[in-house]
Amino acid sequence: MDLPRTDTHRKLQLLDSRTGAATLKAIAEDECEKFIHSCYDPVREAESLVARCTCTGEGIIVVLGLGLGYHVAALAARFPTVTMIVVEALPECVPLARQVGLVDFDEERLTCLAGFNPDDALQEITERQISGGMPPLSLFTLPAAAGAFPDYYRPLQQQLEKSVSVNLAARLRYRKFRDEKRRVLLFDSGYFLTREVATALERSGCEVARLQFSADTPIGPLLARLAGTVATFRPDFCLTINHLGFDEEGIVTRFLESIELPAASWFVDSPELIVKGYGRNASPFTALFVWDTIYLDSMRRVGFDNVSYLPLGTDPELFRPLPSRAPEVARLAADVGFIGNSMTKPVKDKLSVVHPSLHGAVASLARRLSADRMPLEALFTNLASPLRQCLDALEPRERLDFEAAVTWQATLLYRQSCIARLHGFHPVIHGDNGWHTLLDDGFSIAPPLDYYRELPFFYNACTVNFNATNLQMGTAVNQRLFDVPACGGFLVTDHQESVEELFTVGKEIITYRDPTEIPDLIRYYLGHPSARDTVARRGRERVLRQHTYRHRLQALLQRMTDLYA
Repeated sequence: MDLPRTDTHRKLQLLDSRTGAATLKAIAEDECEKFIHSCYDPVREAESLVARCTCTGEGIIVVLGLGLGYHVAALAARFPTVTMIVVEALPECVPLARQVGLVDFDEERLTCLAGFNPDDALQEITERQISGGMPPLSLFTLPAAAGAFPDYYRPLQQQLEKSVSVNLAARLRYRKFRDEKRRVLLFDSGYFLTREVATALERSGCEVARLQFSADTPIGPLLARLAGTVATFRPDFCLTINHLGFDEEGIVTRFLESIELPAASWFVDSPELIVKGYGRNASPFTALFVWDTIYLDSMRRVGFDNVSYLPLGTDPELFRPLPSRAPEVARLAADVGFIGNSMTKPVKDKLSVVHPSLHGAVASLARRLSADRMPLEALFTNLASPLRQCLDALEPRERLDFEAAVTWQATLLYRQSCIARLHGFHPVIHGDNGWHTLLDDGFSIAPPLDYYRELPFFYNACTVNFNATNLQMGTAVNQRLFDVPACGGFLVTDHQESVEELFTVGKEIITYRDPTEIPDLIRYYLGHPSARDTVARRGRERVLRQHTYRHRLQALLQRMTDLYA
């Protein structure tokens, strides 16, 4: 019988075989007609194929290709206790298989994934394996289906064969923290701190492997790659930055929990804006490290039991004193310098996904936050009833977008008010074009600088480096407080609460508590080079003694050992 074309643009024919049993013909990927089952005796063919199946009779059998289901029925009869997941490229096969009546599609142990793209099918298989406690996996491929549609089945077959060949379920469960030398699997999305973290771990005596991925890597392939790496590398724990690589649904978290593999997530941006809606990621096998103490309680309320404070640091081999005569330093020379984002684009981007009716509330709350510099949680505590009710009605992702819009808008206003106080000191501002709209002709606006190739030269080149902290940091200090002193540079920064536990204020670092103090501080230290050099020298000594990435990763390693060894 001829079937109408569907979205897959494939034509199927249900025909009689020589024995009278139904068989199936399809227009394959190469536009040729191919039989999916034997045109002579499909029943005997299926029995012969299933007889060669190496499944142990336990766990999950993934069947690539449904056709009319002869082999599925034979597998069900031979292995009565296994779970079967059938992946079929053509959804039109399902009604034909139902018509033939060999397969009981209502049977609880059978799942049919028809018409899924390969990545989604792989994700579904992985999720079911995780939810089942990582049972052993077997693979059965219908040769004719794979031959007719190789572009569809080949990627699935290759990924699944890796899992089966390494006996993945057995190899994923092993004793962690057994050896003195720690093995760390580092999630690597290309984030700028990944290199420093890997180097610091290696300098601390760890063996490091990287799981590389990008923002658009589908969860299915990512999980398959993760499982394979865990099986071969056998890490003591995983480490990610800003929870990158973890999904909102908690699939990666459930996988790691199912094999009892701990994960450490170091937040060097606000966790409020990242995992507040990620409650499904909470797990006893996940430890969070936050750069700001204000997030300790809020992350515990989300459901994370193991939350520790871990501030930023620096790489002293990258950020180090350089000769003032070096061409790169001389080219960037400035009396006063600042590098940072104006926040105009982040504000615009966030407002575009916030409902226009809330834009006025964003502006009002941002003005208050920029003036009072309070934690976000405190800002939202005493809202007027109508606005509170409106925000409570938002979906978690919408609420996060609203809070991010407030934070970015407040940071824009705050940075603008601080940098405006540098007028008259011929400051050089390296950043985005948004600064042209915020500052007048008394400021020199220059392009952004590459963190690795140019920023160390700039910190060495400025007589006074200036800092105005992003307001996502309630009490914490940002990267400049470690990078600038590591270069032997002099820094004037706003006063954050945690700076007092990291430096001796007034001796190792100079701070302002109110923007009105900025001009007098800049004027004094530009005119007193000896005082400036003394502070810079002391600041560098403190950083080298306590605030490198090696110090931070050693603290993280000790905490993970205490929690999970």
